Amino acid sequence: ILLNTRSNIELCIIHIPSGENTGSANKHPGEEVCYVKKGVVHVILSEDTEYMLGEGDVLYYDSTIPHRWENRSEGMTEIIIINSPATY
Repeated sequence: ILLNTRSNIELCIIHIPSGENTGSANKHPGEEVCYVKKGVVHVILSEDTEYMLGEGDVLYYDSTIPHRWENRSEGMTEIIIINSPATY
């Protein structure tokens, strides 16, 4: 689900099934916040820094750094991404 308003903030809800990932690393201008609503997610930044986040955890990063997400857990992961400026 993608919500784009008239503001310069964008909100995305991403569902990642067990064993799946978001594909190749992405980078774009701005800054980003990742909030884990459900499950566990591994956030990989620049392929050399990794964070394991659980439900309720939040991570902020500069979105010009290549980034991607992986679900290595048994269940579905749901993350909310808040991005500024809106790029999609």
